[in-house]
Amino acid sequence: RRSEVGQLNVGDVRVDAQGVPFFELTNTKSGLLQRQPMPSWVAEAVAVLVAQRKSEGAKHDDPLFINYRLRSRKRVTEWLIYRTFKRYCRQLGISAAPHAARATAATFLASEGHNEAKIAQFLRHSDTQQVATYVKLSQQLRDNLGAKIIF
Repeated sequence: RRSEVGQLNVGDVRVDAQGVPFFELTNTKSGLLQRQPMPSWVAEAVAVLVAQRKSEGAKHDDPLFINYRLRSRKRVTEWLIYRTFKRYCRQLGISAAPHAARATAATFLASEGHNEAKIAQFLRHSDTQQVATYVKLSQQLRDNLGAKIIF
């Protein structure tokens, strides 16, 4: 969620005992402290960012993502995250908003055969009701027989 991304601090990037990198989310929609595992490609990029922020003198409680266009180097806002996401999507010829990334991830996980409970856990949903929508969509995509015809 972009509201959670904007509130991340340098010290919120962690690695668990098994070596799995994650974000420790303190400002969640549910108000609960939660962990969000990172794919390896995200962890690599975030490690570079953390090193950069620390080289700039950032401490544990300083923002992870800052607006470099401002002289004050303030924390990014939800609106800036939204606009940046939209701008890069437009450059790629994609019409999407940030929430589409969550929906795409959920649909992908469903198409890979992961169960609804695991997907809900990954998305940090309290139940599987919304996840059922992603599972249905993945089934529709898989069952699109017309797409399998090759000329």
